[in-house]
Amino acid sequence: MNYWNNIQLALGRAENGEQLVFVGDVDVTNPIRENEVTNAVSAFAAIPAVREKLVALQQEIAQQGGIVMDGQRYWNSSLA
Repeated sequence: MNYWNNIQLALGRAENGEQLVFVGDVDVTNPIRENEVTNAVSAFAAIPAVREKLVALQQEIAQQGGIVMDGQRYWNSSLA
C-alpha cells in the first residue's frame, strides 16, 4: 500500500467556521459527502490494509482535538 504514503490529507476551516477537508491541494469537503462516495465506504472499509490506514489516520486526527468526526461506524473502536 505504498500509494497511501503519497496521499496528503489536511483539515482546515473556512472563514465561516466550516470544516474543510483537502486531499493534496484539492478541497474534497463536499464530494466526500455525496451518495456515490457514501455508498462505496463499506466496500473500502472492509479491505484490511485500507481499514488499518484509516484507523491510524483517525487516531492521529483525534489526538489533535477540535474535530467532530462522522462516519465512524467502521473504525470508531480505534478510539477506545
